[in-house]
Amino acid sequence: MSDDNKKSENEINSNCVVAVPNPLGIPAYLSSVYDKIYIKGRLAKYLDTDRFANISTFGQYEKIKQSVLQEVKEMQNILWIGNAWGNLMREIAQGIGLQGSFDVVEAAPRQTARLKEKLKDCSNSKVMLDDIEFYYPKKSRKRVKYDLVIAYFLLHEMPDRKKKRVIESLISLTTRSGKIMFVDYDKPAKSNLLKYPVIWANRIIEPFAESLMTDGLEKFVPEPEKYIWEKVNFLDGLYQRTTIKRKR
Repeated sequence: MSDDNKKSENEINSNCVVAVPNPLGIPAYLSSVYDKIYIKGRLAKYLDTDRFANISTFGQYEKIKQSVLQEVKEMQNILWIGNAWGNLMREIAQGIGLQGSFDVVEAAPRQTARLKEKLKDCSNSKVMLDDIEFYYPKKSRKRVKYDLVIAYFLLHEMPDRKKKRVIESLISLTTRSGKIMFVDYDKPAKSNLLKYPVIWANRIIEPFAESLMTDGLEKFVPEPEKYIWEKVNFLDGLYQRTTIKRKR
């Protein structure tokens, strides 16, 4: 084995993470809206805590986290898209055990580096720098499919046309009996006192979120009647944890 090959293998074994280059570059919607957080990433190390995750979800983080972990089983092959504040991703990697696999796709290089550090002790985890819309995982000549695909506060960061294309991609990456999980904003009840303040604030800081809060997730899922839907709401419908699974 050459020295270069030995070095590459040692890096993989020590970090337990593989990062591959993204030939497509950073998606325009990320660089135009989230440059300071995701691209330059100077604030990320201060925000990436359970405490901030709880503040940013109005105290709902622990409930949301436990709801997500209920779907995590040993030996699952799981795909996660993007980064998330807090320790949830590590808990998922631990929950599937050494015989499971936890693949993470992230489009921003600085975030990829942070994920590599966050998951460095998880030997079942792999981080890839890529745009999930174009992600095509292969193992040898066989295409990889996942038992569970998790889009955690992902869709609200994307333009509506991108939402639809990404969901189509996630469906194609899931096994026939697998599930896709969406954790994101939902259509809050009319009586929810946070509804309009959050919508107004998001028009400044999260400009692609409003369609989820007004039209709902179903608008972006192709042929929604073909799936079994399971939804858990948080904070009077402000947030959702929804899974969809193909009907037999």
